[in-house]
Amino acid sequence: MTLIFLNLKLLVFIIFFSTHIFKFAFSEENYIVTIVNKIPITKLDILNRAKLISISIDKNSEIKNIKNYYNQSLQTLIDEKIILSAGKKINKNLITIVSDQANQILLSEFGNSKLKLDQFIKKYSISKSTLLKKHKAQLIWGIVLRHKYKVQFSKLE
Repeated sequence: MTLIFLNLKLLVFIIFFSTHIFKFAFSEENYIVTIVNKIPITKLDILNRAKLISISIDKNSEIKNIKNYYNQSLQTLIDEKIILSAGKKINKNLITIVSDQANQILLSEFGNSKLKLDQFIKKYSISKSTLLKKHKAQLIWGIVLRHKYKVQFSKLE
């Protein structure tokens, strides 16, 4: 009887400990909001994109402004994931291929100054990868369109 009681206590402890560990490991600060073509979009992704939208439109990233752009941010990220998936169908390494060009475009937005870029990243707490994703998606979209409409583009050229 005491062995059963000890096992039960151990089981309760393991469940409590596991729940406690998972609570910190998978905190509610960042979680997957949706998955598009097997690519997750997290709450942090949405908030970072909402910051970018708010900065570009309102010239600031206050929390009240960010909330206004949550849905637009989510839709933009969904569109980008669809574009990235379409690009992977053309070439599985396409994201890597456009990375250097995306870096150049991003740097040019800050007058080719790494210092200005770093200051922007620090000021708004937005990662460089978040900034680069936007440019990579735009570059890949151009490639996807050219691939899909090869004949029409060749006639235009």
